[in-house]
Amino acid sequence: MRLIICKERSQLGPRLRFTDTHIGTRGPRLTAFATNTTGILIAELERRHRQRTRGSHATGPT
Repeated sequence: MRLIICKERSQLGPRLRFTDTHIGTRGPRLTAFATNTTGILIAELERRHRQRTRGSHATGPT
């Protein structure tokens, strides 16, 4: 199993999460996911992960 952790700059648009400790500041945001998939580049795994999360937010309850 692999754990992929990405550090990215915060954007102005997204809401802060409850895990964002410095309210009002725009520091780096960490995202992570675990996978058993082998033979695929990390960039491809991250793209697949992001597509799944976008879809679940778009189809979830309102």
